[in-house]
Amino acid sequence: MTTDSAVESLGRVRAKGLSLLLVTFLAGAAAGVAGSRLMMPAAPMMPPFMGGPARSAAHDPMFMELGLTPAQTASIDSVLARSRPKVEAVMAESRPRLRALLDSVRAEIQAVLTTEQRDRFEKNLTRFRRMRPRMGLGGPFPGADSIP
Repeated sequence: MTTDSAVESLGRVRAKGLSLLLVTFLAGAAAGVAGSRLMMPAAPMMPPFMGGPARSAAHDPMFMELGLTPAQTASIDSVLARSRPKVEAVMAESRPRLRALLDSVRAEIQAVLTTEQRDRFEKNLTRFRRMRPRMGLGGPFPGADSIP
């Protein structure tokens, strides 16, 4: 074997080795992403009392780790269904006060900011409001879009 062919052969071996290393890295990254998607729950859902969908205690993250029996799940579901209208009434009643408080806090924050910072702050709020549904926040109740 000549020196030129040995160098050429070594270059091919290195190229193959680097290609294999790259493929292994990409496969590991893909497996990591897929695994994290499977292990992480979907976007957090808004609780039922804030207008989120009613769900069984068997599927609610707050109760899933408790190892409830079917009888316990049925009892908890009954309690949640029975209390939902009351909780929704209290939330509807408190929304105007919450809105006023949030408006006051927002005004105090804006008073501290420069004009440029205020503009950016408003843009951030707008972006956050658009992201809320994807994050499981916001809801069908009146004024939900205006609550930062």
